[in-house]
Amino acid sequence: MAAGRSGGSGRRTLRRGLHGGALAALPPPARAFVEEGARLCRPRALQLCDGSEEEGRALLRGLQEDGTLLPLPKYDNCWLARTDPRDVARVESRTVLVTERQRDALPPPPPSGTPQLGNWMSPPQLEQALQQRFPGCMEGRTMYVIPFSMGPPSSPLAKAGVQLTDSPYVVASMRIMTRVGHQIFSSLAAGDFVRCLHSVGRPLPLR
Repeated sequence: MAAGRSGGSGRRTLRRGLHGGALAALPPPARAFVEEGARLCRPRALQLCDGSEEEGRALLRGLQEDGTLLPLPKYDNCWLARTDPRDVARVESRTVLVTERQRDALPPPPPSGTPQLGNWMSPPQLEQALQQRFPGCMEGRTMYVIPFSMGPPSSPLAKAGVQLTDSPYVVASMRIMTRVGHQIFSSLAAGDFVRCLHSVGRPLPLR
């Protein structure tokens, strides 16, 4: 399960014991988003990702221990991840664009009524979908908080964001695809950042 949006923030507080000192260093808009995500998904703990080499080694070690990654000895820092062939990053049939007005995201649907270039949803519909799918989905797991930048943070073309996930594999992947760490904090202060929420969707213990 995954969702992403830019704009808006939660105002509820975390359960006692989840709010560490490192998380308090986040700018208020980002911290509010994390608090809202934790309230919704109810993780066992939070971990603010710093993008350090030590963090990367710990993630890879854990993924190797649980069998998610297999080292390929011919090259340094080379890993094999086996996934279901049906598990892809994104398919059009499951991709939804959320805007206030449908015409801002898609052209008018054809007479058949079947969209040709994607699916649309209003913000209230997105909120309803989140409330149906995400409550308690991270129980028993750690929620990783990933401050990231697509592009150099100092670039006017860069886009900052915060990813919430209970998958260490996603954290490892985000470290490859984006810049992760405290250097992103200043880009989050104004509140204009991408808000991403992802979960493997299976509370622990498995039910």
